Amino acid sequence: MEKLICKSGNNNLVDKDDTSELEKKVGSILLTLIQKAVVLAAKYSKSTGRDNLSSTDMIYALQYYAHEFNNEEDLEESFVQNEIEYEKMNNEDWVEDNEDDEDDEDNEDDEDDEDNEDDEDNEDDDINEEFCRSESKDPIFVKMNEYHDTWGSWDPTELSEKVMKSAIDKVINEIDMLEIIET
Repeated sequence: MEKLICKSGNNNLVDKDDTSELEKKVGSILLTLIQKAVVLAAKYSKSTGRDNLSSTDMIYALQYYAHEFNNEEDLEESFVQNEIEYEKMNNEDWVEDNEDDEDDEDNEDDEDDEDNEDDEDNEDDDINEEFCRSESKDPIFVKMNEYHDTWGSWDPTELSEKVMKSAIDKVINEIDMLEIIET
């Protein structure tokens, strides 16, 4: 993955086109990672008999991809497709259109059952955070469990792995802090 975003040469000056091109590439990599992680986390959850996707499922999936992302098939194709999607998302018209849509939806939501909203949100949070570990013998789920169990002692060697591990550790710390605050 490093070869996709690294620039060679002796020119230390970065012009705006290089920066925006790098941003698109990084954005496409992140979109690809998140898409794959959501799908894998949902499969992991389903393997336990649950019909929810918890933050812990996502952590397991992200930890898996921190180890295995570079080994995925069709990464180049996914990067190219997501680079186009990332560019569309950063298009000012797309952002404005979606902000308008969100405002319309917010206004409609505000008018509907405001009294029940807090109770429903708390119930949904409890249901969405139900987690049990997969006991499946599927090799991917076995690896997910193993990567989670050894996460603290894993010392990545590739730059992309180091960046992902650091980001995932920050997410884990945020979730831990939220749980402490809620109790």
